[in-house]
Amino acid sequence: EIIDELKPAQGDLIIKKQRYNGFIGTNFDLILKTHGAKYLIFIGTATNICVESTIRHAFFLDYFPIIISDAVSPLGDENLQRATLENVRTKFGWVTTSAKLISGLNPV
Repeated sequence: EIIDELKPAQGDLIIKKQRYNGFIGTNFDLILKTHGAKYLIFIGTATNICVESTIRHAFFLDYFPIIISDAVSPLGDENLQRATLENVRTKFGWVTTSAKLISGLNPV
């Protein structure tokens, strides 16, 4: 279920994820390429399962993944969270916080 605060607005694209990886069984890559996307920002649940699976696939499709460390939560304990964040930081993209993301999007 989508909580009210995150309900899609009219005209928003909705992609129904079929697997842990958001690219498998969807037209996500086609939509992103149609819009010229390069950088993808990741938030969500099951950091070590769904988020990491999708980040890895995005990296292999030549996107640049950015995971927001305080806007994801693991399926399991914090060791799993730390491991996923380290995997992304060292191999697949950037790790940042929501405050740094907002600051970077709204330069002074």
